[in-house]
Amino acid sequence: MMGLSTKARGRWHQIMPELGIDARFLKKKNGPCPMCGGKDRWRFSDLGGNGTWWCNRCGGGGGVALAMQFTGLPFKEVARRIEHIIGDAPVARPRTGAIGRVNTRRPQRAVAKRRPNTSL
Repeated sequence: MMGLSTKARGRWHQIMPELGIDARFLKKKNGPCPMCGGKDRWRFSDLGGNGTWWCNRCGGGGGVALAMQFTGLPFKEVARRIEHIIGDAPVARPRTGAIGRVNTRRPQRAVAKRRPNTSL
């Protein structure tokens, strides 16, 4: 059985307006928050098609968390509504980069290489 986030991947631009979030909030740039009304603290980045978002006041998360926080409904009800919206459509594949792969790894921190101590 597939999880809700997996079924909804890549469909958040369709799902969110159905839940009441205006499409103008679903752009990949800073703007007003649909929940707290802050003027320039909201970002809907939709990383990997997961509905990723961030507000400097409200916090952030994935598409399911946004739906729950915006509607004020518990997970079970939000899940029922999302399932109704996406229906039996096939699972969307995440968008790939220019080389045809999806980067699922976290960025690696630069680590300075230690040189062996040659002075004795």
